[in-house]
Amino acid sequence: MPKSSSLIFIQDHIITHKLRVVDTDLSEKLTNKRFLKLKGLRGSEKELLFEENSHLRSINRRSVEISERIQDGNRTETTQCNGMDENDLDKFEDEWSALWKPGANQKEIDSAISNKDLL
Repeated sequence: MPKSSSLIFIQDHIITHKLRVVDTDLSEKLTNKRFLKLKGLRGSEKELLFEENSHLRSINRRSVEISERIQDGNRTETTQCNGMDENDLDKFEDEWSALWKPGANQKEIDSAISNKDLL
């Protein structure tokens, strides 16, 4: 009788958005990783071992990353600031809220198209 598999399978999903406002570069990256143990014949069954999520927001060279790990119903979260002190986190979030407005009207699209030779 064949043995069941004990291989680890990782589902990895990444979504990245970028936006430039005047001379400010903004980016947002969402990452989700699920670590699964393949069980049964030919890995027909999967058991979730743990999950890792991260949300990274950047304004120019400053960034904030919130990471979480979920295992056995327990959630652990960490926040890491890069290029600034944790005291500047509120200011970063205010700046993010003021600038992160994805979308464009037709006038902005036409202007970008007509200025593409300048890039």
